[in-house]
Amino acid sequence: MISALIHNGADTLVLDLPTGLVDFQLKLLSVGIRQRPETIQLTDNENDDIQVKLFSNNKVGTHLVQVFEESDTLADANLTANMITSSNDPVKAELEQRIRDDRYNSPRELLRDIRISISEKMVRNTKSTR
Repeated sequence: MISALIHNGADTLVLDLPTGLVDFQLKLLSVGIRQRPETIQLTDNENDDIQVKLFSNNKVGTHLVQVFEESDTLADANLTANMITSSNDPVKAELEQRIRDDRYNSPRELLRDIRISISEKMVRNTKSTR
């Protein structure tokens, strides 16, 4: 869905998101990063010890990357990508269309929408089984 280009000094890592938490931490350690993803902001400033740039090779991912700001973290990007990719097909298709239409201004808005969509689907399923 999306990838993160991570620089730590002379070391570079390309990390596909979403990724599992243990694998995530091990890959960060492989380039000397001991910080948790929750503390690594999405900044690409030359003066930062750790630089992170999100990118994608597909349309949905390219629009998704634009939702994030420098104040968001690598964990935010991973969680958001995970919630989208693990959604069931009807919810995922609707979310991907909204992402392509640039309807979200932050990952929090997108995550809220995912939770609402999943809740509505669960309510519909409960009603149809009665």
